[in-house]
Amino acid sequence: MDVKSAFLHGKVEEDIYMNVPDGLEDSDGRVCKLNKALYGLKQSPYCWNKRFDEFAEKERLLKCERDPCLYIKYNTKSVIYLLLYVDDILIVSRDYNEIQALKSKLQEEFEMQDLGNLKTFLGINIRRTEEGMYLSQKSYIHDLLKRFKMKDCKESKTLMEPGNLIIPNQTDSTESEVQHKPIHELLLNVPNVGYQI
Repeated sequence: MDVKSAFLHGKVEEDIYMNVPDGLEDSDGRVCKLNKALYGLKQSPYCWNKRFDEFAEKERLLKCERDPCLYIKYNTKSVIYLLLYVDDILIVSRDYNEIQALKSKLQEEFEMQDLGNLKTFLGINIRRTEEGMYLSQKSYIHDLLKRFKMKDCKESKTLMEPGNLIIPNQTDSTESEVQHKPIHELLLNVPNVGYQI
């Protein structure tokens, strides 16, 4: 599910004023008071998250203590997991009817688009078969290799041979930092792509 204009659903709690937008005439020097969050406002992500938390509480979705983007609802027959990532929502349960009921409530509360069965989420490819569901990061890895011009490199069972150390470049060149630091950070922040240091 995709929430359309998610940040615009957030309610601003403090008084925030802005200049009159371009295209509107105002010779008196007045300003506009915001009632709702706007994109680009520092508080917007917080306001949207708080607004979603209110909805989740109303629907008896419990916020996970270890991952604040994960909500769980326990029913007598099943458990529903809802994962919120900015404006994307992933709903998982063994009970199809419970998923549909929650989707309906979400669509009543927020303007949303149902994207159907999940194929990709946060760089993870999902493939369904009769035996179950398979997760892969193949596309993400190929995108990384392409981004860093390593598409034709030779394969290895590990990213680096055991015992190799990452040693920062001793020159003052910032080009090296730009090229190597992002891939290192990207690889370490994605499960099963990075290696242990």
